[in-house]
Amino acid sequence: MYGRAALLLTLALTLAGPASAGTYADWTLASGSGGTGTFGGAAGMPDFSFGLSGSFTSADTQIDANDVFDQAAWEALFGEANDRESLRFRSPGSPGLTASTLEIQFAAPVAPVGTFAFAVTDLEGEDAVLGASLAGNALAPSVIAGWFQGLFDSKPATSGSPHLPSGFDAASVAVVAEFDPDGLLSDEVLSPPSGTESASAWFIPDAPFDLLTIEHRNRFGGAASMHVYLAVVPEPAAALLLTSGLALAALRASGPRGPAARR
Repeated sequence: MYGRAALLLTLALTLAGPASAGTYADWTLASGSGGTGTFGGAAGMPDFSFGLSGSFTSADTQIDANDVFDQAAWEALFGEANDRESLRFRSPGSPGLTASTLEIQFAAPVAPVGTFAFAVTDLEGEDAVLGASLAGNALAPSVIAGWFQGLFDSKPATSGSPHLPSGFDAASVAVVAEFDPDGLLSDEVLSPPSGTESASAWFIPDAPFDLLTIEHRNRFGGAASMHVYLAVVPEPAAALLLTSGLALAALRASGPRGPAARR
């Protein structure tokens, strides 16, 4: 099964030709707890503001433009991802579970759907729980879970790769920490042997929204950080692959094993 999926992925990327001309978000920090961002009007994407709350270390919040991000399907749609801007924020860590929440508020609804994607990376001992709303009305978890495209290791050249999240828990709309034993969201405190690089997941929304939330749940027992990437393409992402003769489902099918398949 997985060999066939990998073959479909390779064929899709070959047919797609050169990487798409995507645009990555340009983030600006106003403080350690928030700021603003823009896509420069690409694909009609609205500007946004963002803010952090909960347990995070404001001095460690940064815009990182010097990190490795290797994922063939993402880069086929949005172009080279290495050294692109991402928002990096850190939990100070303490005994037990700590959590912070990133809210990204767009100036207008994100539409048409399928042109925008986001990725969360570096989740060895942490979960990323997603939420979204439109005009104050929360989207159903099943809608947001449908945005899931796959789990991946954004730094596949690092020791011990692949490092993957343990699963995508669709019922909780959560990317679950690499070292979780069953890939289902829980409050269990983890004891990873050491930090790893870089368990990740990516999403393409297919319903309008104007607020995206990502809860960073640190179950590591020590300081831990995550990255958030935003990108946009001129055409709906599925259409870019459909014009190459294969649906985005071929890429989604190439994702790793585990609880993600329980959706």
